[in-house]
Formats: sequence, structure tokens, C-alpha cells
Amino acid sequence: MSDVALPDEARIWMQSLNWGEHHLQWHQERRWDLLPVPARNAAIARGWRRAARQEGEAGNGLDFLVMHRAMLEMLRLEWPAHAARFKGWTAVPTDPDDAADPMPAVNVPQAFATDMLAAVTLLQTNPGFFTTDDALGRFIETRLRPEPGQPRNQSADTRAGLHNYLHQRFADATSSIDLGQPMVNIENERFWRLHGWIDERWSAFRTAKGLPPEDAELRAAIDAAKAHMGGGHGGHDLAVLPRSLRDPFTPSLAEQFDAVTDKPVPETVEELRDYLRVAVRLELATLPLYLTAMWSLKTAHPAAGILFNVALEEMLHMGLACNLLTAVGGTPDFAAAATIMQYPDYLPGIQSKEPFALRAFSKEQMQRFLEIEMPVGGPIPDLLGAVPTFKTIGAFYEAVAEGFRTIPGLAYNTSRQVAGQFVGGQEITVITGQAAALAAIELICLQGEGSDVARDRPDGQLAHYYAFNQVVREMHYAPHPTSGKPELDPTRPLPLPLPADVFPMADVPSGGYPDLSVAVAFDVKYTEMLVELQAAWGGVDPDGHFNNAIGAMTELPGLAVALMAMPRDPQRYGPGNYGPAFLYRV
Repeated sequence: MSDVALPDEARIWMQSLNWGEHHLQWHQERRWDLLPVPARNAAIARGWRRAARQEGEAGNGLDFLVMHRAMLEMLRLEWPAHAARFKGWTAVPTDPDDAADPMPAVNVPQAFATDMLAAVTLLQTNPGFFTTDDALGRFIETRLRPEPGQPRNQSADTRAGLHNYLHQRFADATSSIDLGQPMVNIENERFWRLHGWIDERWSAFRTAKGLPPEDAELRAAIDAAKAHMGGGHGGHDLAVLPRSLRDPFTPSLAEQFDAVTDKPVPETVEELRDYLRVAVRLELATLPLYLTAMWSLKTAHPAAGILFNVALEEMLHMGLACNLLTAVGGTPDFAAAATIMQYPDYLPGIQSKEPFALRAFSKEQMQRFLEIEMPVGGPIPDLLGAVPTFKTIGAFYEAVAEGFRTIPGLAYNTSRQVAGQFVGGQEITVITGQAAALAAIELICLQGEGSDVARDRPDGQLAHYYAFNQVVREMHYAPHPTSGKPELDPTRPLPLPLPADVFPMADVPSGGYPDLSVAVAFDVKYTEMLVELQAAWGGVDPDGHFNNAIGAMTELPGLAVALMAMPRDPQRYGPGNYGPAFLYRV
């Protein structure tokens, strides 16, 4: 019998919580002193660090038992229909030709090691032999007993290390769920038979010692391990703080925008900072809307590429706004930015009759995006004819630019800016003075918000309004034969995606889905990204924190798609599938 994978739904759930990465991290941080230099450098690049207790050291045996019990509890709770798959062996398969668990065909069948057979017998017949939970855990997990200067020192008891022995006995390098690889072995049913058996031996030990199944200290440790695995149980407070609870006097983003734009132009450096704080929040506010629509597309439709390119430029604009704010002595507050914006909500500078919701791709949603990207004077008339005058985001940026031109005595601080990072192939530039500030604002306006200069840009791309308008009008732009300027071309159709090519995601309700582990995992990863962005503009290792933020961001699509593929609980939420809420969890 070859390796058997867990059911797809359980594997997707694990992947959505990034269990493979968390599991590998847990073990590598505890084998840090044994890692080859390249592997250690790769771990450092991921943000991992040496664990205080290394494998085999006092205390790590209990850590080992706790971590794997936490995973078992999460699986049994999340997938009760598959509970039998997470039950341990009745007896360890010591026969290399065992009918249910034979050794892999790629290995040479061999007799079960005598010392390991003695370990199995001891654990089955005399679990009370050990003095503490930790002593039991160390005995089962590993033979390593590191000492100062001797990380490879081993226990004199040759029966120790049954766990590591079994992993290697059933390892199969040809398997996609190789029991020897922590990144993937958790998707292997045999992994859970092994660890279920170990967990049962732990319970038998506590019974033999007259100990309760768990105490408050042990439960706290298990819940903390669940938090490491993305469970959001205990250990950390992962609650979303509603705006009213976080600060009942904090206005909405739209209200802040109206407040700072009561004056047509900021007149002091303090007022300029207020404008720029709103600019950072505004740029961040558009991203969840665009990304949700993009991720809801199952296929590589041109609309997905359009949304992706615009989202990248919004990220660039956010970085530039952060540098503009930092240059004049302010500091971005990503926690406030995310907490204040809780969808559905109104966006500043947009005269809309209804709030903007996190919604799957549709022509109607793309039309809402046109409201966001409306140029200062309205779109060039040959597109939609007469349009109303909007108090636009572009007009807001014009006021910011005027502030940089007219506020006397502005000093430009470059010490806490993020320098040289590229987003979408374009650099987040350092704001060294007025000229650099005005150039950054001009780029923001030319690419998107307030671009009434032209449909096309010097780089040959379309401003955001016109890029989205292609999807709404279902045709591409092409150079006009006379003027050479882009015009909608009926001979170059852009059909909308078929309904089957879009996840049937329902609008995400305010507050998201707090009891759904995948939804919480998405929010936790989004929060991690924002925390790293906050640190990037904090002045210490900005490049490192910025890269960490990008790393967290790259994990969001997988979590979002996992949500969008899951039908909602119809009795609780109604029809349709789940979707990401982009909540800041503290």
C-alpha cells in the first residue's frame, strides 16, 4: 500500500493555513544548530530564528507533544467526518510487509530495529516508566541530547528516538507526501496514524501517573501551538476590534477625507501630514476591492491582468504616499488604516449612493471601480458623453501638491523612508525635496487617481479609469488611425468572463466570518503584512520588513481562493461562497 493522502478538502484547508511552512519552521528552528549554512541562511531569509530549546534539550520533549496534539485537535474539530483518519495505530507496524503500512517499495525491506522494538514494547506496556511529560516526549522524539559545543551529542539510551526512526523508515523520496519531508508529510494519512499513536501514549502516561488529562498550563501551551499553526485559538487575542470599540471618536475614512479637505489647500505642515495620512489610507482602501474581484476569477481572463496591474500601481502609490508622509515628519499608521476601513464602506472623494463591498468580479463591480478612478474633470468626453463633476481623489492630490509648493520652510527627512524597492517594475522613490514630492504626486495622478491628462501614459499604458473601462465596455482600446490616441475599438472585443469562470462568492458581511478558521487565517496573514509595512517605515531594517510584507502578501491569494471555493453555511449566512474580509486582527 503506497502513501495515502488525506481527502482533498482537508489538504486544501491545511494549505490555506500554510501548515506545511509552519510545521517545517517548528522543526527547523529546533534543529538550528544542525542546519547546514545554506539551509540556515534560507531559514533566516524567511524570518525564522533559533528556538531557545533545541531538539533533545530539556523542555523540548513537552513542546513536541504539545505541538502535535494541537494539530490533532484542530483536525478533529474541523473535520469530524474524517476523525478515523486521525486516529493512531492500534499497534506500531513493525513488519516491513505489513498489509496496511508496508515499507515503501523504494526502500529495501528490513527487520524493525531491535532497540526501536524495545521502545515500542516499553511505551505500550509501561508508559508510567517516565518521570515527566517532557522526559516521555524527549524519549519518543529523538536520540539527540545536545550539550554546549556538542549539538550532535546523543542519549546513552539506544531505545530513544522512535519518532524519528519511524519517519525515516517510511520515507519515500518519490512520494509527493513523503513522510520524511515536514513541508508535505502532514498531508499523509500515515503521519497522523504515527502521531495519533504517540498522543495516545502520552495520555496513557498521564493516566499511569494519576495526572489529569490536562491542566490550565498545558491547555495554554496547546492553544499557543494552535496559534502558531494558524488556528486562532487562545494563545493570541485574534479578535477584530470594531471601529466603535477601538476608538469611538475616530471618524470613518470618508469623514476624515471631508475633514481635511474643508480647506482647499493645506496651509501648515500639520495639515499636510493630515492629508498624507489620509492618502496612505486611501491607497490601502482600494486594494481589497480590486484584489477580491481579481482572485474571484478562476481563469486567466484579461480582466484579471487589468486588475492585477492596477493593484500593483496602487501598492506603488501607497509606498510613495508613505514616503511623502515620512519626509515631512509623519508616520504611517497601518493599523488605523485597516481598522477604520471595514467593508462595506464609503470611499472618500466618491459621491456614491451605496457603500463599496468586497464582491466577486462582475460588470457591475467594475462600474463601481470607475467611480473610484474617476479623473479630475471626468473622463474624456468621447467615452461616456456628459458626466457629472465629482469631488475626486485627483482633486485631493492636487491640493496635496499645492501644499508642497506653498507651505513655507518644509524640511525633508529621508532617514525613515523605504528606498529602492520595486513594485510592479517601478521604484518607490525617496522624497528628498519639493521636486521629488511633486514628481511622486504627478506619477500617482498620471497612472490613476485624477488622470485627466490623457487615456494613454508616457509608458504606453492606460490610466486606471480607462483600463477598467475596457472591461465595462467589453472592448479594447487601440490607436486611432488619425490621432494615434487610444480609442475604444469595436473590432477588438473583450468578452466578459462566463459565470462558470467566477467563484460564486457572496458579498462579505461587515465583520467577516470570525468562526471560520480559513477566514481568520487570511485576516491574520493580512495583519502580518500590515505590521511588517508599519515596521518598514519605522526606520529599522526597512528593506527587510518590506520584503517580509511582500512575502506575507504572496500568501494571501491562496487563502482567498480557498475561501471563495467554500460554500457558506446557508442557515447562518445565506447562499453563495465565502470570501476574504481584510480585517485587522490584534
